[in-house]
Amino acid sequence: MWSFILFLLLIAAIELLAYRFSVQLRTNALFKKAYGITTLFVLVSYTLSLIHLTRLYHFPSWFIASVAVTMGGLLVIKLFYILYSLLLLIPHQYYLWNKRHKNQAIDTSRRRFLETALWSLTLYPIYRIIKGIVYDKYQFNIRYVDLFYADLPTSFDGFTITQFTDFHSGSLEVNEGYLNGFRFIQDLKSDIIVFTGDAVNNTQDEFVPWIKHWRKLNARYGKYAILGNHDYADYITWDSPEAKEQNLAMLKKHIRSAGFHLLLNDSVELTHNGESIDLMGVENWGKPPFPTYGDLDKTLSLSKNDFKILLSHDPSHYEIEVSQHKTPIHLTLSGHTHGMQLGFRFPWLDKLWSPVSLKYKYWKGLYGPREKHLYVNPGFGVIGYKGRINMPPEITQFRLRKG
Repeated sequence: MWSFILFLLLIAAIELLAYRFSVQLRTNALFKKAYGITTLFVLVSYTLSLIHLTRLYHFPSWFIASVAVTMGGLLVIKLFYILYSLLLLIPHQYYLWNKRHKNQAIDTSRRRFLETALWSLTLYPIYRIIKGIVYDKYQFNIRYVDLFYADLPTSFDGFTITQFTDFHSGSLEVNEGYLNGFRFIQDLKSDIIVFTGDAVNNTQDEFVPWIKHWRKLNARYGKYAILGNHDYADYITWDSPEAKEQNLAMLKKHIRSAGFHLLLNDSVELTHNGESIDLMGVENWGKPPFPTYGDLDKTLSLSKNDFKILLSHDPSHYEIEVSQHKTPIHLTLSGHTHGMQLGFRFPWLDKLWSPVSLKYKYWKGLYGPREKHLYVNPGFGVIGYKGRINMPPEITQFRLRKG
């Protein structure tokens, strides 16, 4: 709740700043009224969404989606307007100072040039948003990660695992951009393929067009999957509990029909040249408001071998339970964060930053000591904003090494 309140205060501050500039730069009364109406609409819409009144009053999903898209678009426009207004103040203040202290006339042609240049600068974010939708979301990053363990069974030295996650089939079109992702997965020829949750946005029918493409993936020692928070369809209203349960049962059936072994608080033994390791998977485990269905203790009770790999959708699970557990788990693979599908790269720091890091301690990449590694994959698909900015979709291949 506090995060919602802080976010609303941030939006209110943006609105106040935008209105201040609108008053300074516009004198048209009609413009001010229109601006006030859109401001009110944005704030009301955000309030409805952020405190989940939409769920309380059972508004239809089409209405919620329409409000989200509209308010998001209006907020983006306002942010660009603030940026433009701030930049515009630079030449404005300069010319006022020039006139006051040097008694020079204002060169209107130069001022128009600077204003045009600044307007062009504010258009760059719009360009990046559009580019993220039509191009960047298809630019898969294939990442290779070598992990060394002293107690890895010798037969598994060089064993490979390909991870993909957060597919969100309800947001994807079956096109060459995404089908290339499947080709990349297959071309890696890993020993196993794992999927770490969120096959759909909400309903099982979203996944149906993709079953045949998932089925084409092959790995020597099998394909394994777990469920993510979206797979349980907790974010939409159902006519009855039975309808919701049937939806989940059908999704599980679809994933299994694609050749994936679902690990639902379960463990399987992977055997190679007479030696074995355990691959475990828990159902979704998340901090509120995300649902928790996972049971790590039950899963560990089914494990037979000392070397363990865990599939757990939400990296918060690693932070709160897995890393603290008395039973060591060598590697945990997660997703969920998407890297917010938005990153800011600072060349002078050689670092990528995302606003999602304010919510999640572990949000992208490799973490933890070598005995208890966590890897967070930023995802295959998209949700909400149908694009990616400085946060490409990722397919990760892990190579286990003894040493």
